[in-house]
Amino acid sequence: AVVSTQSGHYGRGFLKDALAVYGTIRKVDYEDCVEDGELGDDITSLGNQFGIPLTFNAYIQYQNYAHFKAAMSGLKGKQLMRLFPGQKPTFSPFVVDYDRTGFMTDKTHKMRKLERERLAEEAKRKHEAYMRQQNELMKQQIEKRQKKKRKLEEKKMEESRRRSSKGPKKKKKKSGIDKSEIKQIESLEDECKQVAAKLLKGILIRVAAVERERLLKQREDVLKRYSEHKKRQEEEQKVLEEDKAKNIEAMRAREKELKDRLMKKFKQFEEKKQKTHDKIQKKKHIII
Repeated sequence: AVVSTQSGHYGRGFLKDALAVYGTIRKVDYEDCVEDGELGDDITSLGNQFGIPLTFNAYIQYQNYAHFKAAMSGLKGKQLMRLFPGQKPTFSPFVVDYDRTGFMTDKTHKMRKLERERLAEEAKRKHEAYMRQQNELMKQQIEKRQKKKRKLEEKKMEESRRRSSKGPKKKKKKSGIDKSEIKQIESLEDECKQVAAKLLKGILIRVAAVERERLLKQREDVLKRYSEHKKRQEEEQKVLEEDKAKNIEAMRAREKELKDRLMKKFKQFEEKKQKTHDKIQKKKHIII
């Protein structure tokens, strides 16, 4: 399957478009998925620096069985290839299997939708509470700087009145004090901007750390489920092999039994035939 796009980011819809070649798709759902574009550019770049694989399980439900059968047979041994203009193609391997857990039933789909809405609302509340806390801290810092700025301005005005009352001889000195105080005010404003930038950067790093922890947990869950699935398949294969061996053994025993019965019948037939032949020969001898 080939996916071509004009931009560097794409959403979940590309997979639906790629698999629609096998038939009409009724429903698509995803598990353990983090899309490109769900996070901001800063958060996404931080997440990529952590080396977290953005993998997911996709569930595709076709409208009829023929389309499902065509997809199952057509996707075996294939890979998704993504094409960007002027770049080398990238390949994404995947494993195809049918739904063993009833993930796509209407009941479970509705339950997942409600759970996702609940988690999204909870995450939104937590994020808003955290942002309010950070905004309050930023506001306190800005108010503190503004208070200091007002004090300097009041001091400046007081100094100006005091010097003006002493006469024109102090004007030259007054002008020098004004420039230094203006520079000090400008430095305070720059400092306020730096504090605000540091707080914003801290927020982004914290959100990235939380997202990284969630992705790592999802990755562990996926690996655990894959290990259990593989173990279950091995056990099923072992049971099938044992049943096959038992069936073969039973068939061999049945074959031996039939062969023995056939040989016994054949031996009895030969004995009976020999007795009949002997009787005929005896009668011939008597007649002669």
